[in-house]
Amino acid sequence: MGLQEMWKDPKVINIKTNGKKLYGINSMNSKNRSIILVSVRIQCPICHESYLNKYNLRQHLSGSHTDDEGIKYMKRHKLI
Repeated sequence: MGLQEMWKDPKVINIKTNGKKLYGINSMNSKNRSIILVSVRIQCPICHESYLNKYNLRQHLSGSHTDDEGIKYMKRHKLI
């Protein structure tokens, strides 16, 4: 599995805050939504940098890490 596919890992895409998943974020008013979005980040599984959305994380994974790093991570965490 290459790094481009790693962002699909449920551990990477489950956005949580205080242990609870965020649902209905689009139905919130803009002030509340901006407060929550500032505090919610998706973490890179390799270097632990934080990103605002899956697209930014995917770009980071494909540009900053090699496939070998991704494979090592997946094996270390017994995901493959």
